[in-house]
Amino acid sequence: MKQFENLTEYIKKHPYESIAIIISIYILLVIFCMPVSFFHIIVAMAYCKVYQSFWKGFAVSVPVIFVGMMLGALVVIYLSRYLIADWIKKQIRKS
Repeated sequence: MKQFENLTEYIKKHPYESIAIIISIYILLVIFCMPVSFFHIIVAMAYCKVYQSFWKGFAVSVPVIFVGMMLGALVVIYLSRYLIADWIKKQIRKS
């Protein structure tokens, strides 16, 4: 619970920096195929606590989560399309 309080205090003190950090974490979670459900809940609850309102927290956390997930998906698509595609083609030819 102490970590959650630290997160909310950090978001209060550094609102724009925390958005960039959260988006970066989402990008890494998507790249490495990690579960994101718990992180969704943590981020949404933190923003609701920061703004002391469910609707304000919801209105801020949804775009942050959406941008992080979409950028993560784009990174994965570009990685698979341009960096990993040649390696996969070579592996298929070998087999």
